Amino acid sequence: MFGGVVIMVSGNLCLGVHGDEMIVRTIADKALQRAHIRVFDLGRTPLKGWLLVGPKATARAPSSSRWVQIGPVFAHSLPTK
Repeated sequence: MFGGVVIMVSGNLCLGVHGDEMIVRTIADKALQRAHIRVFDLGRTPLKGWLLVGPKATARAPSSSRWVQIGPVFAHSLPTK
């Protein structure tokens, strides 16, 4: 769908790769206050709860592992598809 690799949990996308950015499903409000984080928007309508995390935000292991944990936790809170 997005032309990249994704990880699904219970039928819900939780993490993925889009270009050089990481796609993360989460509640976006607080995360958007961080540098190098933006709403996932492919030009039509921004996807609520979907973020693009830029490479500078995942350059160090603690930062990248935090994002890898957030997506699956959020996906587990969604109804199974």
